[in-house]
Amino acid sequence: MFTWFCTGLLLGMKDDSRHTRGNLGLMYHVVSTVIVAIASIWGSAFLSHLEWTDTALVLVIMGASLLIHWLATRRSLKGIDKKEAFR
Repeated sequence: MFTWFCTGLLLGMKDDSRHTRGNLGLMYHVVSTVIVAIASIWGSAFLSHLEWTDTALVLVIMGASLLIHWLATRRSLKGIDKKEAFR
């Protein structure tokens, strides 16, 4: 998770469109969650050393962190229309 933070921080600092009204951090988190979910499901299906309980645990943790991020972002919007930020 530290690598995700560092990657998001570096990409966010170098992003020319960081002043957009969309929530780039949340979009990055959603994409990361989808990629990890697909990789975990694929790993459980095709690799013998991974079990479905491992995948379920990863998906629950990633889903919970995404939900917390989404709820925190919705509460911290100041001066931005929610419909515009979450399109």
